[in-house]
Formats: sequence, C-alpha cells, structure tokens
Amino acid sequence: MMKTLMEAPDVGKPAPGWLAPLIALAEQSGESATIVGYALAVVAALFASIALALVRVPLAVVALLFFGSSAYACWQASPYLEKIVADVESAWGGDDDDA
Repeated sequence: MMKTLMEAPDVGKPAPGWLAPLIALAEQSGESATIVGYALAVVAALFASIALALVRVPLAVVALLFFGSSAYACWQASPYLEKIVADVESAWGGDDDDA
C-alpha cells in the first residue's frame, strides 16, 4: 500500500479517483487552476481536521494529519494542475512575456 501511495504523479495516467473531483473543479478556473487546486486541497484537509478535532482527537494528531494530507494532495495534484495551465496558455498563444 505504501508503495502505491509514494508513486510520483504521472500526467500520462488518469488522476486517482480521490483526486479527480479536485482536478475537475480546478479545470474550470483555467489559468488559475494551480491556485484553485491547491486551495481546494488545503480546504478539504482543513474540513477533515475540524471534524477530527470535534470528535476530540488529540491536537498533535490533527495537526499532523492536516499538514500531511494537504501536502500529499498538493504533491499528487501538481502535475495535473500544471498541465491544465499549460493547455490553457497554449490555446491562447503562449506566454505574455514574449511581447
């Protein structure tokens, strides 16, 4: 199980099932997909952490799970989000810095 969790994300493969909704929501934001995707990952981890805190899980465990799950989600989502931005920029003709 740990081996599959530690696989580096690959844009050539479809996004994992738990990550697909985040990618789909971020895709709607176009060139801001990385910002929106990372924000969604952190907010999802925050809601899970609040739920754990409400059931009185120790604060150290809640903090560890929050930072770990948000970092893992951002790491897994980053190539997919960067591909969305690259696709949007290529549809508009590339970077604005070339002008």
